[in-house]
Amino acid sequence: MTEVKVEGLDKLLKKLDKLGGNVEKSTQKALLCGAAVFEAGAKAYCPIDTGQLQESIHTQMMDESAASVGTNVKHSIFVEFGTGPKGDPSVPHTTKEFWRYKDAEGNWHTSHGQPPQPFMRTAFSENKDKAVETVKDSIKDDIEELMK
Repeated sequence: MTEVKVEGLDKLLKKLDKLGGNVEKSTQKALLCGAAVFEAGAKAYCPIDTGQLQESIHTQMMDESAASVGTNVKHSIFVEFGTGPKGDPSVPHTTKEFWRYKDAEGNWHTSHGQPPQPFMRTAFSENKDKAVETVKDSIKDDIEELMK
C-alpha cells in the first residue's frame, strides 16, 4: 500500500473546526475527491481486454482518515507486475520460467510470461500532486462556504 501525506492539512482542519465545520465529514469528502483522481488515472492507464479489470477499480473509505483505490480482480497483480522472466523481478510470481495452460477449446499453450503493464503505480506517480491539491481544495471550499 502506498500512502500520500498532505502537508498543511492540519492547519486547514483546525481552521474548519474553529469555524464550526464538520471536520470528519469534510475530511472524508476531501479524501474521496483525492482518491477519485487516482481512480480515474488507474482506469485511464489500465490495459483493456474484456474491461473487467478496468471496471473493477474502485475507491472506498478505509477509516475516518484514509481512502483506498484498488481492485478485487485476482489477476490484477499479474497485469501490474508482469509474469515469468518478463515480469518485475521484485515480486515472487515472476520466478517461474514458463507454464502450460489449456484454453476453453481444450488446446494446450506454453507461456513464457508477460511484461508488466503498471496502471496503479503509474496512476499514483503521475497524479499524487494533483490528488493532494484536490484534497486541499475540497477543504478550502468547505472553509469558504462557512465564511459566507
